[in-house]
Amino acid sequence: MALLGTGAGLLLNLWLTRLLSGLHIPTPLPIELIIQPDRVLLAYAVALTFVVTLATGLVPALKGTRAGIGGALKEGGRRTGPAGYTLRNALVVGQLAVSILLLSAGLLFLRNLMYATSFNAGFDTSHTVVATFQSASGSYTPREFAALVDTALERLRALPGVEAASPASAVPLNPFLAFSRPGGQFRPDAGNRTVRVQYNSNAVGPDYFRVMRIPILQGRAFADSDRIGTPPVVVLNETLARRLFGNTNPVGHILRFPNNRDATVVGIARNCKYVTLGEENAMALYDPYFQQDHSAFAHFFVRTRGAPETIVRKVDETLTGLDAAAAVETRSMNEIFTGALLPSRAGAAILGSMALFGLLLASIGLYGVLLYATQQRIREIGIRVALGATPGNVLAMVVGQSLKLVTVGMAIGLAVAAVAVRPLSMFLVPEVRPADPLNFVAVACALALVASLATAAPTARALRVDPAVALRHE
Repeated sequence: MALLGTGAGLLLNLWLTRLLSGLHIPTPLPIELIIQPDRVLLAYAVALTFVVTLATGLVPALKGTRAGIGGALKEGGRRTGPAGYTLRNALVVGQLAVSILLLSAGLLFLRNLMYATSFNAGFDTSHTVVATFQSASGSYTPREFAALVDTALERLRALPGVEAASPASAVPLNPFLAFSRPGGQFRPDAGNRTVRVQYNSNAVGPDYFRVMRIPILQGRAFADSDRIGTPPVVVLNETLARRLFGNTNPVGHILRFPNNRDATVVGIARNCKYVTLGEENAMALYDPYFQQDHSAFAHFFVRTRGAPETIVRKVDETLTGLDAAAAVETRSMNEIFTGALLPSRAGAAILGSMALFGLLLASIGLYGVLLYATQQRIREIGIRVALGATPGNVLAMVVGQSLKLVTVGMAIGLAVAAVAVRPLSMFLVPEVRPADPLNFVAVACALALVASLATAAPTARALRVDPAVALRHE
């Protein structure tokens, strides 16, 4: 049995890996899955088969040696009382608990996908194209690169169907931005205090907020005149403005950075998503793109009047024409947004399938334990029926044992899941919370349904016991 199970598992593994190998994942850095089983996997499978077979064979054998010859001769070695919790019961409880954990995580990601399809990230993704321009290192000085960016913007804005274009140093919903959040002690001039903050930073052009449809709530966006040599200015988002200035209107105030650089706050932008869809009220600061030194790298955000996919090629050709040696990659913002949903899709698929397999194994284990327990208690059931036990009493006996296993497994699984799924919140939209009771109620109902189906056959077998046959049962 162990060898057949291992062989079937390896064949299933080979089929699934062949199915998944070569799959391209649309992430900010393109990922291709290359999954090839090797000798280490085969050795692991063989070793696992040996250990499990040895353990499952030795435990019943050792248990049998402790019974003694006297116990074996009495009543045919059978008990007529209810069985206590054994290793079989513990294994079933463990399977049920793991199934609860996997189902909880899988359901979270599934609900997240449902909400995310209509989720507002705080900026427009339906009419935006993003082109990444990377020139060879040392090809341009900062002044030459700024002139190149100006030329690129002029040509992009002249393309048919283009409404606006702007450079930026970062693309939102890029998980790699989480590793480069600046921070430190800031000193606003609106008070005699310092405030320590950590925020998302981006250097953007004058039309960035227009391209992305991010409203400027107070003050103004950056102007084309905000360049090197002019007084430094910044735009804050709502959360950072409130953190630094409280209820005071920050527009026109001076903000001192940790490096003692001063900048005037010229505008307040509405909050949006910067790194993940799960962040809530994150702080952000925008610098003017042309007040920074850039010499090799830029993102160009282009707003289109129609579908962005129709202009991707033209944008790509326009930027490549400026520098044939530069690396240019152009995508629609919809594609980037789809990449941000990848953790939810992968989580829903992987954890969901694992949860279904785990639930199947748990139901088989529960069915086997209850069927075995019923078989062991056929004589006891016959005696109870002969003494006047009703079908309801027999039903309560079998269902009660199933209920104990399911209750213990469910309690352990829910307790572990309540803690284990909390780190997943960074991948979830605000409407989906890891501690949502609805999630755990749905999982518990699913497990209760599966447990009821697994209990049905042993219960029916117990109800069909004939007292006359049961009393002669060996």
